[in-house]
Amino acid sequence: MAKRKKRATTKPLPWNGDHGTETALAKAGTELEELEGPNRMARRRRVQQSARWRNRLSNRQYQAALAIEEAYQRAQALGSGGDSIGKYMDLQCTVDSSPKPSATVAAQIDAVSRLAHVMSGVHIDARPVIEHIFWHQRPMRDFVQGRGHYNHSAQVKVALDLVANKLRY
Repeated sequence: MAKRKKRATTKPLPWNGDHGTETALAKAGTELEELEGPNRMARRRRVQQSARWRNRLSNRQYQAALAIEEAYQRAQALGSGGDSIGKYMDLQCTVDSSPKPSATVAAQIDAVSRLAHVMSGVHIDARPVIEHIFWHQRPMRDFVQGRGHYNHSAQVKVALDLVANKLRY
């Protein structure tokens, strides 16, 4: 007796659209965000670590985390020029429309000095953890395993309090 063919499923996909490769590495640190409209479209967005830490932080600590992320992103955006993220942050457009070539250097200096000012509140022992989480957008579990997680979590909170004090939040 011949085997029957399996029927193809007609179940609709949860979201339409191209979400990139579906590998575990490509999906790490991202989530699907629903777009408005009748076509069930969604896009894949990278989730900032400050948003993941939001429920564990006070308002002052959260504002400090946002300030660290923004300062680092601005410093990185103006670093390479060309097709950088600075175009999306309206930094590159401001620099490109300036008649003076020193405007690029001035914007880079402003971004780097802002990053230095924000990070000056972080103690030297907590700096690697803060850079790992809020600069490179990596989760805490990639930095430390086991019981050390609690120590570093407390270290992050203390460092963010010091940054909030420095920025007068």
